[in-house]
Amino acid sequence: MDSPEDGVKPMPLEAAEKLILRWDSTASEDAREKMIFDSDRGEIDRYLLAVDEIRRSMSRASLSDDDPRASSTIQIAMARLEDEEEAESSARRSCSGGSISYRSTSSIREIDLVPPEAISDLRSVADRMISSGYMRECVQVYGSVRKSAVDANFRRLGVEKLSIGDVQRLEWDALEAKIR
Repeated sequence: MDSPEDGVKPMPLEAAEKLILRWDSTASEDAREKMIFDSDRGEIDRYLLAVDEIRRSMSRASLSDDDPRASSTIQIAMARLEDEEEAESSARRSCSGGSISYRSTSSIREIDLVPPEAISDLRSVADRMISSGYMRECVQVYGSVRKSAVDANFRRLGVEKLSIGDVQRLEWDALEAKIR
């Protein structure tokens, strides 16, 4: 499921709501313990299709016809997708054994902090969150997970984290030694 509007046959609205509510981690212990992206591919695709259907139903409704049930359901779905984005990014990074993939370009080295197999799923989540008006939340989760990955790799490389105050308090010789 690459994009939210890829021409796939929609599911009935009631079925979409039911599926999203089944994965509501605030209402179900089972949903709290499991992640959708740890399920089989079919369940992942059905959940994403359900999100698409709720979004479509909301866009078809006029302002005077605003459906509070659909609004509530999309909020539940976006909260879940936010959790899934964070878990997917973190889990895939840790499952890769902490290995770092390097690609050489003409002048710099790029580091893949998220395994390539996770990119498609993360893209699907991001597309839906952004198209549903949850771009800020999507970016916050991505930034948080990415920062954690960068920090972990710096620690693995032995790079010490220093605050601006730490740097300002260091003698020049000590600072120069840390830089090298």
